[in-house]
Amino acid sequence: MINEMVIKNWKLQQNDAGKFKVILNLIKVKNQFGGNWNVEKTFRDCIRNAGAYYDDGDKPYISTKYAASSETLQTVNDVLHIVKQFNTWVEDENYLRVMVMGALHTKLVQKLYPIPEREG
Repeated sequence: MINEMVIKNWKLQQNDAGKFKVILNLIKVKNQFGGNWNVEKTFRDCIRNAGAYYDDGDKPYISTKYAASSETLQTVNDVLHIVKQFNTWVEDENYLRVMVMGALHTKLVQKLYPIPEREG
């Protein structure tokens, strides 16, 4: 299963010029994009197009650029919308994986009956 993207916490920073930036710290999840590079690239592109940056290192985060307060707020709204879309994809992808697994399991049971399924 692919895990949803979860925002752990956030912080607001202000620079000497009076501009603001928001950092959204994420919960680290191994294989966040289910091994699908196209989904990860699309996510990164969307975040970049919204005027933010995504870092998936040991302490993953999404950060806006320093900007005026209204611009910063708009970027955060856009980023939250992108994360919501990603989590919708995760939900759909997981549902599809569960359905395929169930169908395959049913076919295997039909073919391999009466050999018992082995755990582990």
